[in-house]
Amino acid sequence: AALGNNRAAWTNPVNGLSPSTRTNIGAGLQKAKDMITTAGGVTANTYIVLMTDGLNNEPAPDATAAADLQTKINDLLAAGIPVFVTCTGGDLGLQSQCSEIANGTGGFYSDSADAARMPQNFVDFQERSTGHQGVISFEGMLSKINSFAPTFYVDEGSESASFSLLWDNAESGARGA
Repeated sequence: AALGNNRAAWTNPVNGLSPSTRTNIGAGLQKAKDMITTAGGVTANTYIVLMTDGLNNEPAPDATAAADLQTKINDLLAAGIPVFVTCTGGDLGLQSQCSEIANGTGGFYSDSADAARMPQNFVDFQERSTGHQGVISFEGMLSKINSFAPTFYVDEGSESASFSLLWDNAESGARGA
């Protein structure tokens, strides 16, 4: 279902998560696929975003975990559900696993071992999922950017355009005219 203005229903459970010693990525992917099916099935803009901080090691032993995850990856590819993956750990094995999940489902992998990169990862995911690409970006103080009033052109006949605005201070706000 559309998230709309009720973000607390999504962010509160995510913020309440805490890491443990075992990770079952396959079960998480299956849960996401089941939710998609319950919501009406795959559409042209269906995808899964996977954020993980650990290597897949459930169901134990590791060989079973790897086979289970591969089955889920194959199933998602067959269903036409790409997975956009970001991994928060710096472990090379984790990065390889995340890249394999993304590639195996027709998705996209973006490393976020550096937490400061996380907001841009979600912009990358949004661009990939919509088929849009970034054309121009500005960095720095919003007040300085406003001093030269950037102009964005959208080609006549375009069916959509998207804009992303990222800022460090959650108390800040912005508006467009």
